[in-house]
Amino acid sequence: MKRCLLIGAIVLGWLANRPADAQVLYGSIVGTVVDQSEAVVPNATVTIVSRETGLTRETTTDPSGRYSLVNVLPGVYDLRVSAQGFRTVTRESVNVAINAVTRVDLKLEVGGVTEQITVAAEAAVLQTDK
Repeated sequence: MKRCLLIGAIVLGWLANRPADAQVLYGSIVGTVVDQSEAVVPNATVTIVSRETGLTRETTTDPSGRYSLVNVLPGVYDLRVSAQGFRTVTRESVNVAINAVTRVDLKLEVGGVTEQITVAAEAAVLQTDK
């Protein structure tokens, strides 16, 4: 009888100590910004604007030209990248899904700051498993 209670207590302790599976309610947008010669563009400003709510988030690229926007609410966004000495590039209709990483790599062209390029295409959504 004591042996059954001991085994039951161990199993119950093991079950109670397991981490709960978290529900993910957000997606992410990641990418790399390069110039026409495929050189990375550090310190470029990356901005996303929700088409549904108008919510805006902003980040900058790291020294390797990479950026990452995590915990993004699902929806459709316009993504804009600007850097000094380059034309601003906008990628329209970037779809962010729950528990998915959307990759949007962009190429900037040398130009005046008043010039702007708009790309209307959809980005691929990567589904990753943990």
